[in-house]
Amino acid sequence: MNVSLAGARRALVDFFHEDDSAVNLGVTRIFVFLAVLKSAHTDYLVTPTTLPHELMRIPIGMGWLEGLIPTTPEGVMPLIWLVRVAALAAALGIVTRVSTVVTALGVLILFVVPNCYGHVAHVHHHLVWFTAILAASRCGDALSIDAWWRRRGRRADPPPGRAPCYGFPLRAMAIVLGVSYFCTGVWKVIYGGPEWLLGNNLTYLASKQAFIADGAAPIVGDTLLVPPPPLTWAEMVTSRHVVEPPPWLGKLGGLFTLVFELGFIFAALSRAGRLAAALAGAGFHNFTRVFAGIGFDELLLCYPFLIDVDGWTRWLRSRLGRGPASPEPARGNDRPSPVLVTIAAALMLGTLTFGALRIGAAWPVSCAPRFDTAHSPIFSSYVVSGVLPDGTRIHVRDGGLGGRPLGPRMRELFRGRQYHVAGVEQPDGRLRRWQVLCAYVWNHHPSLVEATDVRFSLVDIDLSDGSAHARLLGERELVRCDRADAPGRR
Repeated sequence: MNVSLAGARRALVDFFHEDDSAVNLGVTRIFVFLAVLKSAHTDYLVTPTTLPHELMRIPIGMGWLEGLIPTTPEGVMPLIWLVRVAALAAALGIVTRVSTVVTALGVLILFVVPNCYGHVAHVHHHLVWFTAILAASRCGDALSIDAWWRRRGRRADPPPGRAPCYGFPLRAMAIVLGVSYFCTGVWKVIYGGPEWLLGNNLTYLASKQAFIADGAAPIVGDTLLVPPPPLTWAEMVTSRHVVEPPPWLGKLGGLFTLVFELGFIFAALSRAGRLAAALAGAGFHNFTRVFAGIGFDELLLCYPFLIDVDGWTRWLRSRLGRGPASPEPARGNDRPSPVLVTIAAALMLGTLTFGALRIGAAWPVSCAPRFDTAHSPIFSSYVVSGVLPDGTRIHVRDGGLGGRPLGPRMRELFRGRQYHVAGVEQPDGRLRRWQVLCAYVWNHHPSLVEATDVRFSLVDIDLSDGSAHARLLGERELVRCDRADAPGRR
């Protein structure tokens, strides 16, 4: 037994301290900080702060930094520009030690802002993980302006050799991501069981996602349901619309999902496995984009950390007769810093802990979206209704609650109101939040600003035949808006 434990420990140490190339770490630095730049757009980060502060809820893990989280557009904009400038400098490798640290701290504070309203999304957690790991690493030793400047005038100096200090951050990134995937896969097996895999689970999930995504327009008339308009090919390949798969493809997608999520961390243990994991991940996230409306573009942009770019480049150059295929000699004496090891260990342990506890409403580590429920064709959708001055009754489904400025953010807020932990939010406070949210939609949605008798309801829908043939089963009123709850009411 002791021999087995010693062998496992040695294998683990060898894995994390495997030599790698400074070029591979430099490529990873470029793509990760470009992903930060891509993510730091104004609408996503500023718009939530225009909502009433009563709707704000700090995610688990950020209470100790609550005072640093900006809550107004005037507070968010300077931080956005700080992160943009620092991320661009980090991608270029300018003052890399400083720019990576500034970006990592900025991402931690900036990208939590949208997650304080409604539910905690999980599209940017990985940016906190990866920027923190890179900030503590020697990611500027290659493919950076800093490296070029250091070699300026000293052309005889050899490029940095392969060393554990370049391999450790890449392995740590793979493992923390693998732990996140693995926990979601385990919960699918535990909670969903055979029905999750063998039933029409993903087909029903796609129908529900399509019903939300494709039905954003206000609905006027006696019915709450109308068929969605036809989709163009461009719309089908974005995460804003959903294509509903046939049952056989849904089952195949379920099998692929489990194999990918449970197998990623094991594939990451070898060079060939990491390449296979990168290809499988690209397929997985694009599958969820098309058939569930869930896109992870920024995560896919970071995926080069799984690929031996330096090795493939050397192989290609040797085939073209422009250089040797062998890598630079390994130094082997440059170990990862204690700070890097501590940050990586904290992220791995934190992700594992929150994943094991199924805690998803947390930042910067949490359990990733589990989707572990075996879905049925019955779906509960939210609707805000009102009566126009001419007596016409109008209904706005949850896909269109925010109108053009807020988009899906309002939908997430309404869905987030259903989340309640006993003892955390008292019933009277919860009702107040419902009223504030409903009143805000009443005051700002272009189809409801002139309406009266605005109320919030939950409707049960049968999607057995797909979102285009949804059948209304019933409607339940949850809360009625009061003019007194709508400050600035016109």
